[in-house]
Amino acid sequence: MDHPTPLRLGSLILTPLRLALIASLLLAGAGSAQVDAGDEQQIRARQRLIAHQKHADVVAASLLSAMPESSRHKPVPYLGLHIADHKSGENALLGRAVGLSKPEHPFVYAVDPTGPAEKAGMQPGDQVLGLGEEAVPDAKRFHKLAAKSDLRFPLRIAVLRDGREMEFELAESRRPRDLEVLVFGDGVNVNAFAHPKGIVVTSGMLNFLENDSEVAVVMGHELAHIVKGHFSTSYREGYWQPYFSQDLEKEADRWGLELAHRAGFNPEVGVAIWERMDAELPRHLGEQFFASHPSTPQRIATARRVAEELEASTRAQESEP
Repeated sequence: MDHPTPLRLGSLILTPLRLALIASLLLAGAGSAQVDAGDEQQIRARQRLIAHQKHADVVAASLLSAMPESSRHKPVPYLGLHIADHKSGENALLGRAVGLSKPEHPFVYAVDPTGPAEKAGMQPGDQVLGLGEEAVPDAKRFHKLAAKSDLRFPLRIAVLRDGREMEFELAESRRPRDLEVLVFGDGVNVNAFAHPKGIVVTSGMLNFLENDSEVAVVMGHELAHIVKGHFSTSYREGYWQPYFSQDLEKEADRWGLELAHRAGFNPEVGVAIWERMDAELPRHLGEQFFASHPSTPQRIATARRVAEELEASTRAQESEP
């Protein structure tokens, strides 16, 4: 499902030092400079991004919970908050999408419905003032503090909401791996890709996919590149190569289907995804993409075979006394 250059944004090679920039680049969305098309249209696009982010978070939670023990690492704290930097002019419309005319602090633009922040009562539009005992002057500082493995729970978060300072206490929550899922506000390109610290899915991909099972299969494929260690084979001279081998792509196809099945989704939709990809999307990926990825007929055959194997295994288990 990967774009032919999944680890590049334009001409930018995503080195380890630059991965931290992904979130701020993604929030701008496609065509962020085209404000002459009307602010309201741009705001609605960001509201769709926020809805897509929540959808992706819910599916990701199911997939991560279903990971086999062999794929888990030391559990890491998880807050369930997506934070945008108020200092970035590109985020002005994102702020307006959550009801902030002129944010003065880093602000929450999406809350994972399955995470502790949602349960504590936090909302999009909350401006973050502090995390624990530390002040939060910008989004970079928030992410650095939130990534600490020794966070003390319940965790206090101070926010500004509707001109009033408020505090929330987040209960302890941990994920089996240190990774994030981000939605890229590009409603045109149908794409998803992995990087060593998480996965990115475009709004265009989420518009293309027809149900939660299809979302799970695509995200499962990208998670496979991370948990199966594929990046260790693609790291060269300080950056990650934009292609995996055909064998690794085949492994990701199969593992993603199996993970989706473990999480309670229907792996049979993998066939439908690739059939629609073949029929509806332009064939412009180029020779290099097909040199590193299985052909579409191969991926359809794999999806069908794996789905049949998983169904047979489920029936056998159900028939056991």
